[in-house]
Amino acid sequence: GRRLTIGLMTNQIHTRVFEDQWQGVADAAAEMDVNLVIYPGSALNSPYGFEKQANLIFDTVQVALFDGLIIWTGALDWYVSEEELRAFVQRFAGRPVVSVETPLADCPLITFGNYQGMWDLVQHLLVVHDYRRIAFVSGPEGHRGMQARYQAYCDCLMAHGVPFYANLVVKGDFSRRSGETAVSTLLDERQT
Repeated sequence: GRRLTIGLMTNQIHTRVFEDQWQGVADAAAEMDVNLVIYPGSALNSPYGFEKQANLIFDTVQVALFDGLIIWTGALDWYVSEEELRAFVQRFAGRPVVSVETPLADCPLITFGNYQGMWDLVQHLLVVHDYRRIAFVSGPEGHRGMQARYQAYCDCLMAHGVPFYANLVVKGDFSRRSGETAVSTLLDERQT
């Protein structure tokens, strides 16, 4: 008869992408009559500004207060190795942990259709709109979901016989700043 309490550890809840994600978790918690405590950190070991310091919030997690934890590993693992991510998650042993996006041994996993979603998007642009020069702005180099999206982008171009142009691929990091830089690189520097 006791109401369950779940903790959610995630990244940058103030950005549009992550806001939609955590809001979905909050809506589900309300629907299931579950307490939800959100720990809004940043990508682990982020090299940008004070983002790394945002993760001090994870030191405040008192595992004993929770019936389970959701760790949005795919939002936190951009700048850490698989071993470092496992060590981070291990800090919260003692309660059930669900990993979102990144597979970890001994943790149930919630995944997204990163590959299929990107394939469908690129195919739509190719088939419905007849575009042949489609730019791709990547995410952080170590982001596994981004790797799947990039692979789908390349595979779909190849499957449709469309040439791959390296100058249409720009690195990003999911921040607004990097998106603006990527567009500037494509339009102003590369004039693509």
